[in-house]
Amino acid sequence: MTEKTQALEVFQELYLRHPQGAVAVRAAVLANLDNGWSHEPEREEKSAALGNDDMLALERAATPNLPGVSLWMFSAKDASYKVSNIVPSKSGELGVAGYNAALQHFIQSVIQPASESTPLTFEVTGALQSIEDWAGDACAKALKTFSSLANKSTGRTHPMDEKRWLLFLLVAHREKSTLESDRLARWLIETESWPLEIAYELASEYDLSRTLLKLYDQTR
Repeated sequence: MTEKTQALEVFQELYLRHPQGAVAVRAAVLANLDNGWSHEPEREEKSAALGNDDMLALERAATPNLPGVSLWMFSAKDASYKVSNIVPSKSGELGVAGYNAALQHFIQSVIQPASESTPLTFEVTGALQSIEDWAGDACAKALKTFSSLANKSTGRTHPMDEKRWLLFLLVAHREKSTLESDRLARWLIETESWPLEIAYELASEYDLSRTLLKLYDQTR
């Protein structure tokens, strides 16, 4: 079993499902609003005017311990709902910790009670994730091999570093890795201590290479 590397704090994601579909998800959430959470139909109307007619907009008033926030949810193709964003009601940013705290408050105050009184089910992703969680074991192994042996001041310019980098790209393509370039850059910088400029250059090259390899497969 592959040993996971240092985990990074990430924005959690919440998915809601109901046997009767997205309409039932929406109804279950609205029927269980509590602890300061309220419905914001005016925001939904504005969104619908822009062509987004599947949005659920909620708001939570500020408390002595928590800032006021606005929460948006959109329905997905599998008839579920997903929390798409949480932002402070006033100016500023929540950051990862603040975002996750607001999401947990929403789950405890609204979603858990709804799941106890209706067939609503929910799934929330972890707040700490490793490169294996993002990329898959095989892809993460190839990436860590490249990163651990590369000269971080020169990127992949050395022939051996370039070979290991290209092997990582091929493994990512072969395994259909879901690793995204922004997460690759973050891992390189925060976990592996790569210089910012080189890390972003590698992430940009990763993005382009994945697109090119995918196009190549489609045109063979």
